[in-house]
Amino acid sequence: MAPIRRITAKSLYEQASKDPAGVFKYEEIKPKDSKTTWRSGYMKNKFGVMMSPTDEKPIEINAIIENTDFRVVSPPSDPNDEKSMHCTFNKDNEKPKTELRISISGNHSGHYVDLIRLFQKERDERIPKMVADKLLSIGWKNQKNNSMIKEEYGEHAKDRAGQHYKDPQDPTKDDVRIPLILDFSINAQNSKENKGLPKTLIYDARTFRVIKDEKGEPLRIEYDLAMVEGQPINMNNCYKFITNGSEFIECDISIDTTSKSGQGISTKQVVKRVVVNPKEQTYFTEAPKNLDMLSRLQKLRGGSSTTTSVPAVSSAPITSVPAVSSAPITSDSTNVMSSVSSVTSNNTNNTTMTTNNIDSINNLLSGLNA
Repeated sequence: MAPIRRITAKSLYEQASKDPAGVFKYEEIKPKDSKTTWRSGYMKNKFGVMMSPTDEKPIEINAIIENTDFRVVSPPSDPNDEKSMHCTFNKDNEKPKTELRISISGNHSGHYVDLIRLFQKERDERIPKMVADKLLSIGWKNQKNNSMIKEEYGEHAKDRAGQHYKDPQDPTKDDVRIPLILDFSINAQNSKENKGLPKTLIYDARTFRVIKDEKGEPLRIEYDLAMVEGQPINMNNCYKFITNGSEFIECDISIDTTSKSGQGISTKQVVKRVVVNPKEQTYFTEAPKNLDMLSRLQKLRGGSSTTTSVPAVSSAPITSVPAVSSAPITSDSTNVMSSVSSVTSNNTNNTTMTTNNIDSINNLLSGLNA
């Protein structure tokens, strides 16, 4: 089994643009019931990448793609609102709903939109060849390829149906939307990673704090899990926290599975971990006031949002809901990996204050950067 590794969208894109066939790898998961071959099927998406400049050859990984500074342009809906059911998945009343759909602005997604365009192009070209070479079942042949990027409004938009999306900060520019999935299902009890926790972990950027070492040097940045009206964020209250205009300060995404069904071939883009700066406004009509907080946060972490550190995977299983997400501060200028995040079950003995609003964050950063 390929190991799970975190890698920045920039690094993955740069490597894939040079050798897409070598980086993007697909392997069919054979169905247990042969009768389902024509109707449904799955492929594992793996990535052959260089994880370090000292690597002699690429290694095959299951990638967690790290990103920073996303903009939400279509927030999650209330799953109990029948008028917005088109924004939810798993509509079968006999099954509990566990997934919510959101969209981010392609113009404000850094290298991620470039990576997805390249991945989708390679996927759509590779599948017919794999069928011809008998590396995929015949059921994959002549299937509709569903786009991972949306260019224009759909039929539900009524008077705007068929029109191109517009940039939330500059309505004169065309934009695209990238649909992401928030998955609130619980990891299986035998899962080695985040045992018993939701598959999407959502943290509140307003609880930002810097943890220092004994010499007063910054070690890492920590956040608390998001809460809504005193309750942990979940399927039913997420729409109150992530709204139009919210910023994703950090966002880890998995695109590890491609599936086929009666609706065609699709690759879900599932959020694994996200740090959210919530905002209540319809669109960005001007630069948000707290963008300065983000730029100074990135400066504190080493400058560019693609600064890196050696990848690490925690060997200790997580057995309780994490109170804190911590990201190490690094000034490493290589672009293979971004700061690796981990979760812990408590945040006791911290000597730095926990902030509760954007003003407090800016004040804290002002003191650190002085």
